[in-house]
Amino acid sequence: MLGNRWGLKPRILHWMYTAIVRPIISYGALVWWPALTKDYIDKKIGGIQRSTAASVTGAMRSCPKDVLNVLLDLLPIDIFIENSAANSAIRLRALGLWKERPFGHGSIIHAIPSEIKALPIDYILSKTWVHHKPRTKFASRSDWNQEDFGYLQGLTVFTDGSKMECGVGAGVFIEQYNLKLSFRLPDYAGVFQAETFAIKEAVSSVANF
Repeated sequence: MLGNRWGLKPRILHWMYTAIVRPIISYGALVWWPALTKDYIDKKIGGIQRSTAASVTGAMRSCPKDVLNVLLDLLPIDIFIENSAANSAIRLRALGLWKERPFGHGSIIHAIPSEIKALPIDYILSKTWVHHKPRTKFASRSDWNQEDFGYLQGLTVFTDGSKMECGVGAGVFIEQYNLKLSFRLPDYAGVFQAETFAIKEAVSSVANF
């Protein structure tokens, strides 16, 4: 797919590595990350990232891999894999499905500082509502151009969550109740958290009417 003077654009190659190749390499890292302590495995996996980085930058074969990582803002692959394993452990721990052990792959969470373990995670715990099953109809993009949503039976609720350089926010609009709500969320919140927060506030507002 590439050569010294032909092939994929560097930007496309960089995207393919970070979005496709690297996730494949780190798949199931929570189970096998201790294998990185073996030099031949570390070198084999590290060689994939180094060859990709050299192809993206056009650097000489003698260029150190650490320099290439800095140029492309890439974590060393062994650190990236350990981070992926640690994130998986934290999510399982939040669900009560993690059993900490001082050895093997279960020891990954012991290296995580306690202040990081205590931080809120971008993960929603599932809840089951058995009282009744609501019916939800999502309007299509073509419906958004219409001024009247009266043909939709029931209550029409608009929610939105967004994250920009100026901050993170969420909003709720319910025309039938003349309700307009806006919320400023912490900067560390993600877009998914902002969206789900808006939906939660919309449900709470409807329940209070």
